[in-house]
Amino acid sequence: MKRLIVSNDTPEISGKKGNGFVSEFIANGNKYTIRSADDGIGIMRFSQLQKMGSVVGYDATFDNQFKNWGELENIILSDEPISSIKKKSLLHISAVRDGLLEATKSKYQYAFYLCTLFIVREGEDLSTWSNSEAEAKINDWNIEQIHEQDFLSLALVTIPNFLNAYKLVNQGMKDVQMKKKQVAGIMDENAS
Repeated sequence: MKRLIVSNDTPEISGKKGNGFVSEFIANGNKYTIRSADDGIGIMRFSQLQKMGSVVGYDATFDNQFKNWGELENIILSDEPISSIKKKSLLHISAVRDGLLEATKSKYQYAFYLCTLFIVREGEDLSTWSNSEAEAKINDWNIEQIHEQDFLSLALVTIPNFLNAYKLVNQGMKDVQMKKKQVAGIMDENAS
């Protein structure tokens, strides 16, 4: 099987990203690029990534179900205030339920769909995304016999990277707003 993780065993694929994965590859005659948080994926795709990310995180495999129940138990037994425990428990239960529901509806494991958000075909419109286009990409990867573990690893590595980039931008915006308020306060004091 072909690999997306760069090593001495992947001569058929070239171009390394900083995270150990290739930056481009060919599958079923189509050229694909793995976009990073620095590259961006567009507003609609990023929104979809946030939704899908929680489902991938609460995948419906037996091992993950067992782990998720253990995490819920830890939340319930924590020393946090009861309102916080309730909120975290309900969010956790909702994400687990969504993961189970999506796993029953999808043709492929949900992490593969998530990868279609940031692994793009040459010339692909980043302002759109659909399940049918996603399945066409996954079919290409399957025909090319690219190792499934590479996509699962990419999904788990990429979600935090995109979310961290969003948090950094969001924090930067908050910092700018705080400085504006501080400057406005100084100006008000000077005017008095």
